Amino acid sequence: MANNPNTPHPTGTGSCSTTGRFGGESSHSGMHTGHSGTQGAASSATGTIKDTASSVMDKAKDIASSVSDQAQDTFSNLKDSASDLAGNVTRRANEAWETSRDYVTNEGFSGMVDDVSDVIRRNPLPALLIGFGLGFVLARALKE
Repeated sequence: MANNPNTPHPTGTGSCSTTGRFGGESSHSGMHTGHSGTQGAASSATGTIKDTASSVMDKAKDIASSVSDQAQDTFSNLKDSASDLAGNVTRRANEAWETSRDYVTNEGFSGMVDDVSDVIRRNPLPALLIGFGLGFVLARALKE
């Protein structure tokens, strides 16, 4: 085999001798890989991939944190709205109870009968339809 500087060296241990560019011989001992540039590129690519993965993970954490904060705000607002609604319903129910109690206390049974008869006289057709509806509902309930 001719000693050509462009010919790859066999891998493994041992020694080889090559003719240098200026006619002198140089002697090497050890392993020859010839891939130092490839290893650098692979190492650089691995570093770039790690940096990109780290950046993606950081962005994902930021997005998850933002979504979590928005969800907490939304649930807090819903809780406040539900609490306000419950308070309003309770207040109105208490007002209706108080009004009904005052009406029954002030008018008594005879006053309520007089008021119902006045309503029926002023609105006979709706009163008749309501009577039929109540009769139908009671008949269905008693039938079952």
